[in-house]
Amino acid sequence: MLKNGKSFLLLLFAAACQSPQTTLSDRVCQLTQSTEQLTAEGVVLSTTRQQIAYNAQGLPVQYNHQLAGRDSSFVIEYKGTTAVRAVSVHNPANQLIFQYNASNQLAKVAYMLGNNERGGCSLEYEGGSLSRILEVWKPGTAGAPYQQRSFRFQPNEDQNVQIQRVTLTASNGSATEEEWQFSFDQTGRRSPYADVGPATLLAVLSLTNPADPYPCRFLQRTGLSGYQRYSFRSGQRILREAATVEPEFDAFQNPIKITTDLTGNTTGPRKLQQTFQYLCVE
Repeated sequence: MLKNGKSFLLLLFAAACQSPQTTLSDRVCQLTQSTEQLTAEGVVLSTTRQQIAYNAQGLPVQYNHQLAGRDSSFVIEYKGTTAVRAVSVHNPANQLIFQYNASNQLAKVAYMLGNNERGGCSLEYEGGSLSRILEVWKPGTAGAPYQQRSFRFQPNEDQNVQIQRVTLTASNGSATEEEWQFSFDQTGRRSPYADVGPATLLAVLSLTNPADPYPCRFLQRTGLSGYQRYSFRSGQRILREAATVEPEFDAFQNPIKITTDLTGNTTGPRKLQQTFQYLCVE
C-alpha cells in the first residue's frame, strides 16, 4: 500500500478510537485487505491478496491485487469525486481511462499503453444495476490474454448478483462459458464488500488481473451462504463445483474470516480460507 494510504489509515483509525459512542447504524467499514488461501489435503494450491486504500472522502485511491503470480497495482485519480483514470504503479504508461454516461455511470474503459489503445471494456445497466461487462482486446495486441470476456450479472430482489455468467473467447476464436449461482445469508448479514465505495469501478479494476473470474464480488451487499459453478458443453450444463460458506464476524457484524468448503466433479475436496481487514469510521 502507498505511504499516503498508510498514513491515512492511521489517521482515521486514531479518530475512530476517540469516538465515545459507536452503533451499527452510523459505522461504515470499508474493506482494506483480503487474503485467500486455497488448500487441498493441507497443501497450499494458491494464495491471493487484495488491498484497497482510501482518501478522506472514502473513495478508493489505490487498488492492488496479487493472484496467480501477477501483481496488478493501480493508483486511481479523481476530478472532484469522479474517477478519471487509473495508473499502473509498476508501469505508469499502462493506464485505464474512464468514461461515463448521462447518468454518471461508468460506461467505457480504455486500456492504454502510452498513446496506444490496446483494448477496453463497455458496461451495461438495467434498472440502475450493472448487468454486463464486455472486455475486448484489439486484434494483434501483444500479450493479450484472449479476444474478449463477457460478464453478465442477474440480480435478485435485494440487488445482489444471483447469477454471474462468464463467456471467454480465446485468441483462436474458441469460446468457453461458465455460470455461478449464488445463495445468500438468510439473516441478511453483510458481505465484506458492502462498503467498498464505487463497486463498479473496483469490479473493472479486478479485470486487470486476467486470472480473476469473479468481479461480481464487489457487487454483493449480502454475505454468501454458498454457490454452484457450472460449465456448458454441447448445450449441457455441467456442475463443476459446489461451495458451502461458514463466516465469522466481529462485534460490528463485519465478516473477518470465511471458510469455504469446495467439492467438484473433477477435483477432490478443497478448502478456501479468507480473512478480511477494514477501515471503520463513524
